[in-house]
Amino acid sequence: MAQNSPEETYVLKAGGYAAVYSGKLSSPYPAYYTNHPFLVSDAPAEGSLWYDGVYYANVRMKFDCYRDELVVRPPDTNNDFALHPAYLDSVRLHGYKIVYYRPDGLSGAPAEGYYLALYEGGCVLLEQQTRSLSETRRGESVSGSFRSATRYYLRYGNAWHTVKNKNSLLSVFSSHRKELSQYIKTHRLKFGSKNAEASIVAVVREYERIKH
Repeated sequence: MAQNSPEETYVLKAGGYAAVYSGKLSSPYPAYYTNHPFLVSDAPAEGSLWYDGVYYANVRMKFDCYRDELVVRPPDTNNDFALHPAYLDSVRLHGYKIVYYRPDGLSGAPAEGYYLALYEGGCVLLEQQTRSLSETRRGESVSGSFRSATRYYLRYGNAWHTVKNKNSLLSVFSSHRKELSQYIKTHRLKFGSKNAEASIVAVVREYERIKH
């Protein structure tokens, strides 16, 4: 008797979750890569999502920052399937809300793709996690590794702004620069790669609090 394909197998096991697992099969990365391109971990973690207007809980997922794909893993399989971004409303994974952004026509808009939605209020703050791949060949030996990059985009008024550091953030909020500079000093906020995310979110929240 012929074996079921991975796609047919997930249909049998997914039950009411079959729509979530209907994307294309995501191929694994070669074993000779020395690290992985996923957000936080290369192991699937339980998360939740709104997909095509339906809420799904306890879905095993990974966010592939190199392919810019959210992949899901059905129960009792080792196969990963990429979600259809056209049907995705939002995802909760590793403590983040992940959205698929489509350009809105505003000046400075980021490219279409997956982003971490760090703040959504009067302002919108998105974080883009990307990975670039470098492969090295020595004779018949091949190795590969991924390098991480992070970018922040802030929608303020009728435009998007790229936030690269403290000064570029304060430039967006120029009308409250003095108060926000004092807030940064008082709370000893740092804007290096390890602290930028939390610090930028804190300043945006403080701006929203004092702007009126």
